[in-house]
Amino acid sequence: MAVAGVLLAISLAAVAAVLSAAAPAERQGTVMGNNAALLVLGEVVGVSGGAFIAGIDTALPILVLAGLAVVACALIGAPRSVVAVSRASVS
Repeated sequence: MAVAGVLLAISLAAVAAVLSAAAPAERQGTVMGNNAALLVLGEVVGVSGGAFIAGIDTALPILVLAGLAVVACALIGAPRSVVAVSRASVS
């Protein structure tokens, strides 16, 4: 568990640094604020959803997390054109 905490701290700091470097100076506050808001939203949804799913079956949150990890890996490995088309069709 301690290793996961250290890796999470490193990755969150790295994401914030990349976002800050990629955003123009006049939009950095908005970008960093959105990043922080989405982190909090993810924590709330993750904890609430995990608790709800655990109420159904205690092993189910692990299976759902594994499924979400597979989807995330597929999105990360997908060519950018596929991800862009998916985003455009959602909008």
